[in-house]
Amino acid sequence: MSEISVLNQNRTGDSSSTPVQQTAARNPIDEEKNKRLKKACADFESLLIYNMLKTMRNTIPQSGLLRNYPGKDTHNMLIDQQIASDMAHSHNGLGLQKILYDQMTKSLKDKPVR
Repeated sequence: MSEISVLNQNRTGDSSSTPVQQTAARNPIDEEKNKRLKKACADFESLLIYNMLKTMRNTIPQSGLLRNYPGKDTHNMLIDQQIASDMAHSHNGLGLQKILYDQMTKSLKDKPVR
C-alpha cells in the first residue's frame, strides 16, 4: 500500500483521534497500565513533597509558644501527608510526575517485547 493511500484512509477515518489514541481505545489493558503508571508517578511525587514538607517542618525551632501535646508529631505527619497528596494529585502536581511519566513511557516504548 502506498503512502498516499494510507494518508487517504486516515482522512476518511475518525479525524478527532490520533492513531495512538485509536490503538489505546482498542486495547483496554494498555489503557489500564497507562492509568496505573500515571498514578504511580503522582504517588512518587507525593512522597517527595511529603519529605520536603517534613524536612521544612524540622527546621522550625521549638519556641515554647505553642505547647507540645501527645500525638502532635503524628498529627503533623498526617497533615503533611494529606497536603502532599493533594498537591500531587491536583493539576499535574509540581510537574515532576509529567516528566517521570514521559520518561517511563519513552523507555517502555524503546524496550523490545519479550
